[in-house]
Amino acid sequence: VGNLMLFFLFFQLMAIGICQVSSFVVSTEARKYQMKLPLRSGASSNEFPGEVKLVLEELENELLLIEAIEERNRAQIYSFIDEQDQWDAMEENERDLLLRKDIILEQIDKLKSESELN
Repeated sequence: VGNLMLFFLFFQLMAIGICQVSSFVVSTEARKYQMKLPLRSGASSNEFPGEVKLVLEELENELLLIEAIEERNRAQIYSFIDEQDQWDAMEENERDLLLRKDIILEQIDKLKSESELN
């Protein structure tokens, strides 16, 4: 019984550590997103017109934030009863971002393909 308790305590401590690290990653990415820093290396600055480049950068930043939230959720899933419990525990803005992922991917593809045609 003693070993089982130690194992359980160790597992809890590991889960707390993972949550703290993944929360740090998400908060760091959120700060970068809010500051509008370019987070992804993509097309060169001459490849896209100015306004399109800015929109594309914002969409890619938003996608990066979504990916950080997804990564955090994968790391924390064992802290919840199931995925629905995790979903319910998330902040509304995080749920909104996750729901927008497919739309953002489509918009990025559309902007890139339109720019290639021009």
